[in-house]
Amino acid sequence: MADFNEKRKNPRANVAFRINYKELNGKSYIAKGALAQNLSVGGVKFVSEDFVSPGRHLFLEMRLPLLAEPVSMLSRVAWIRKSSVREGYEAGNQFLAMMNQDSKFLSEFINKILTTGKLI
Repeated sequence: MADFNEKRKNPRANVAFRINYKELNGKSYIAKGALAQNLSVGGVKFVSEDFVSPGRHLFLEMRLPLLAEPVSMLSRVAWIRKSSVREGYEAGNQFLAMMNQDSKFLSEFINKILTTGKLI
């Protein structure tokens, strides 16, 4: 089995907050909720009740502490597996695009967690 840590380019911060996502599949765009577990400037791992096919593009929204507006980005599901800890699936997502300001907020948020060891 591949070691996911070997492929990571960016350090990940352990987090626990709700995110919303929409599958961009040309059909419906119903927002679904998930729980983010770890986060980097390059991607996020979350747990969802729903299976999302690898390669699927998602629109993600994250409400980071201390920000009035959500941070939004386009991502691609890199991998998915049945969660061994809870109901649902763990999904690794690679960020494909986001606004420069959102990227800056995300980077600052992650750096604070990594340097203080605390979720803000």
